[in-house]
Amino acid sequence: MEKLQINLAQLQAQASELLTTKCISPQGWFYASGDDTTGHGSYKCLFGRDSLHISMFVMDYIRITDDRSLLPNVRRTLEKLADTQGRSFNLETGERPGWIIHEMRTEHHEHLTRDLDPQWPTYDDDVMRIYQSVDSTYLYLIAMYRYWQLTGDDVFLKDILYSVRAAVRAILKFGDTNRDGLLDYFVPPERKSGGLVVWSWTDSAESIGDQIVYPVAPIEVQGYGFLAASLWVEYFRESEPELAQGLAAMAARLQDLTWDKFQREDHLASILDGSGRTDEDVRSSMGHLLWASLNDAWDHKPAQAVVSHRGVEKIVKRLMARDMFDPEGGIRTLSADSPRYDPSKYHNGSIWTHDTVLSYIGLRNHGFKADASLVANGLLTALDHFGTPGMELFSHHQGKYAEFRHPMGPNTGNKVQGWALAGVMAMTAYER
Repeated sequence: MEKLQINLAQLQAQASELLTTKCISPQGWFYASGDDTTGHGSYKCLFGRDSLHISMFVMDYIRITDDRSLLPNVRRTLEKLADTQGRSFNLETGERPGWIIHEMRTEHHEHLTRDLDPQWPTYDDDVMRIYQSVDSTYLYLIAMYRYWQLTGDDVFLKDILYSVRAAVRAILKFGDTNRDGLLDYFVPPERKSGGLVVWSWTDSAESIGDQIVYPVAPIEVQGYGFLAASLWVEYFRESEPELAQGLAAMAARLQDLTWDKFQREDHLASILDGSGRTDEDVRSSMGHLLWASLNDAWDHKPAQAVVSHRGVEKIVKRLMARDMFDPEGGIRTLSADSPRYDPSKYHNGSIWTHDTVLSYIGLRNHGFKADASLVANGLLTALDHFGTPGMELFSHHQGKYAEFRHPMGPNTGNKVQGWALAGVMAMTAYER
């Protein structure tokens, strides 16, 4: 495919301006999204997963460009997540000590807490705090370590180490609910309130089907857990050997089990449920394992993922096959060869900007720079068509682009999505 002629500096500046003016709270931490021209602003609040990916994309951008203007916002996001970290147990919200929040709405949550049946829960202060995320705590630990690497700020780390320690204890205690060695989530059947039934990034029921048996272990979370444990194990080795031993055991266990439990003939399955069933469809989430790796750029070490080099090669080959990689779009969430493929669906064939960027960075981590540039060119071609670097998700099918439209109403995918904007900042920094 012909390389797109696009001004990367201009696109990067556009993404940075939108992120800075639309996706930062008055207190300085990152919103999941900003209001766009359609008035879509329902995610203009704190989301653990989203705000952490924004922070990590921004740190990639800072590391490459040395433009540190957004570094204070990364710090404030980490501080906000520490402030809202779980303190006790709450069956309805999923809160557990040390767990990082999924979603917090201080206002404008009535569409969830009043209008749905069953209603989503609030706390006594009428704030909606939901902790139903399998991955935010691992991502928090990765982001916190990357911030320390980037800044060398020992004072900050010392001040916030209580939160890091609580998060480490949480993943060691709550990360594997059925003690099979894999990281998973469990939705308690006795929960009375509404809430999420899928706790991974593809958080729609369509992404896992209706025959699921909890607990569910998503493929990408095995990578997040491996990286989080691998980063922090040395830090705690002398000061808190018990934590270090737990982290070392987690990393080793995940390396032993992930390939064995998730491998299929030509790909890695996206989930393993409590009955031992895997999703046989090919999904983009396996690409996150390439991102969630020790790597030369950050760690000054050869790239190391939770799967072996052979596993990495299998992931790359499968991601770059034409049923997964669209040269004019990016990485599809679901293979076009799947009987469930529908590019108009939320997670069953659409292309998500941040998801594609994670695979892009992962390809670069492992030395597949030519493939990474093809992926970048595809995504930038699509964003050029839509005229914004902030597209949350979109579809490209039979030569036609389309915005996502919710089947129950007029809502479209957000065009000022924080992790899309920050992802484009990182990608263009790599490509320039």
